[in-house]
Amino acid sequence: MKKTLIILTLAIIAISCKNPSITENNYENQVQGKFDAFLKLKVSKEYDAINDIQKKEFFEKYDNELSSLIDTNKVFVNWQAQIEDIKTNDYGKSTEVSCKLSYKPEEYREVSFYCSYVVENSKLKTDSLYNKIKKIGDFSTVYFDGFIVKNLDNKVVYVNDDESLKLSYPNFKFNLLNITEKKRENTLSKNLNNAVNINFKVFELLKQKVNKTITEKEWKRKTEDLGLEKMEKSLNPEEKKYSNLIKQYLVSDFMYH
Repeated sequence: MKKTLIILTLAIIAISCKNPSITENNYENQVQGKFDAFLKLKVSKEYDAINDIQKKEFFEKYDNELSSLIDTNKVFVNWQAQIEDIKTNDYGKSTEVSCKLSYKPEEYREVSFYCSYVVENSKLKTDSLYNKIKKIGDFSTVYFDGFIVKNLDNKVVYVNDDESLKLSYPNFKFNLLNITEKKRENTLSKNLNNAVNINFKVFELLKQKVNKTITEKEWKRKTEDLGLEKMEKSLNPEEKKYSNLIKQYLVSDFMYH
C-alpha cells in the first residue's frame, strides 16, 4: 500500500511539472494572468446588476476599466493561445492573412483575438510575420505579441458587440506583431520597449493634431521632445520592423475604426 502511494505521488508530481495548462488558470505570463483575472472578476460582478439601468452603468464602467488596463500594458508580449482559422484573401496587389487566437481558462469562458494582417504580394516571400503564420498549423499552441484595436473614442473594438458575449466569450479585434510556436521572453528589450511607448505617445499627439487640439508647430515640438529620431536609431533591424508594424497598425486603426 505504501509503495502504491509513493508511485501515485510521483505520478502526480510528474504531471504537475509539465508545462502549465491555461485551462487550469496557471499563467507563466503574469500580464496575461492579470488580464484574465480582471475578466473573470467582471463576469462574477455582472450578475450584481439587477436591472437594465445598472447593467448599462456596469458595462460603461467595464469598458473604461478595460481600456485603461490595455493602455497600461500597451503591447501584450509572449501570451499563450491556440491558433485556428488561418485563412487568406486575395485583394489583387495584396493579400490578407487572418486567424483566431484563443485560450479557454474555464469551461464556460473563452478569450479570443481576431487578427487580420495585409501584406503586398510583392513582399510575400520576405515579410516576416506572413511567413511565420504560414509555417504554423491550425490548432497549434502559439506565443504571440500584439495589442487590442481601439477606436477614436479609445474604446475597445470587438468582432461581435453583443453584450452577452463581452465578458465570458469576448472576441477582440487584435493587431498581431509577432507569433512563434516556441516560448520567448515575457518582456521586450529596453530599446524596443522605449520605442513602443514613444510610438503610442506620438499616435496620441497625432490624434490631437487631427482634432485640432494642438497646432502643427506644437505637434512638431512635442514629437521632437519625445526623441523619436534618436529612438529609431537605437533599434536593430528586427526591432525596427516591430516598431514600424506598430505604426502601421495605429494608422490603420485611426483611419478605419
